[in-house]
Amino acid sequence: MGSGGHVSPLIPFVAVALLLTGQHPEMPAGMSHEEHLKQMQKDEALKQRGADAMGFDQDAAMHHFRLTATGGSIEVTVKNQRDEKTIAAIRSHLQSIASGFAGGHFDKPFQTHGEVPAGVVEMQNNSQKIAYRYEDLP
Repeated sequence: MGSGGHVSPLIPFVAVALLLTGQHPEMPAGMSHEEHLKQMQKDEALKQRGADAMGFDQDAAMHHFRLTATGGSIEVTVKNQRDEKTIAAIRSHLQSIASGFAGGHFDKPFQTHGEVPAGVVEMQNNSQKIAYRYEDLP
């Protein structure tokens, strides 16, 4: 309280600022607030579909998409090396994906993304030329 029993206007402003900073990430330049809210909703829906389709929390893992001269790989790693539950879920998911893709089944990417992601049609059309295999990472 300031002198005379008045509440300082700085304290409520700081409290509001602290509350707002934890709500969502910084808005990208050139994006309206409404567009940013829609993007955050889309991202949250993607994370939820990903968790449902993959069987693990998307915030607990990182996906690495690597292109090589002969194709590429998807590596999924845990953020916490001691998170055995997520490690087991990732391994199970990737084994299932490799087996499914080898059999021509590409439904999991659709389940995750809510649409057919880029590259899936090409993978389906070239399924006889592509070898899918699972490998554990240390």
